[in-house]
Amino acid sequence: MHASGAPVFHIPIASAALSTAGAWDLCGVTAQSSGRLELLGIDLVIASTQFANGSGIALQFLRGSTGLSTGAAILPRNVKGWSGASTAFFGATGPSSTPVSTASAVSVYAGSFDFRGRFQYRPMSREERLILTLSQPLHIRTTTPQIAVSINGTIVVQDVGKVPA
Repeated sequence: MHASGAPVFHIPIASAALSTAGAWDLCGVTAQSSGRLELLGIDLVIASTQFANGSGIALQFLRGSTGLSTGAAILPRNVKGWSGASTAFFGATGPSSTPVSTASAVSVYAGSFDFRGRFQYRPMSREERLILTLSQPLHIRTTTPQIAVSINGTIVVQDVGKVPA
């Protein structure tokens, strides 16, 4: 699946508590200034005591906004856990109850949590992966939750590095 040999990173979404106050930017990821980032997959799950209502949350992937996320920094982790494994040259933030402006963004994917409260994004081939290039951001936005929920999961990205000259 990861044929390029470039480093793979997990971006953990741990107990992202979403209220019913409005839409949320669950996570923002921004590629490095001189390279590309490929989105390999996302696995998320809703934790709620009122699960049946919580599963109605939809997600939208917005690429290219010039707005900056107000979410807290999330430290991407190299899947290779040994000393000397490369660190991330890209940034991740989340969650934020103040969604960034989408005036300059385009919607590149939309989906929703299933009846079990799970969301999975796994492109079938490399050609289908979302790619971020040269400081380009991607924001994963939720619709307004009907009830307060916590979302947990992992976003998997591959830092494919410098753009060829």
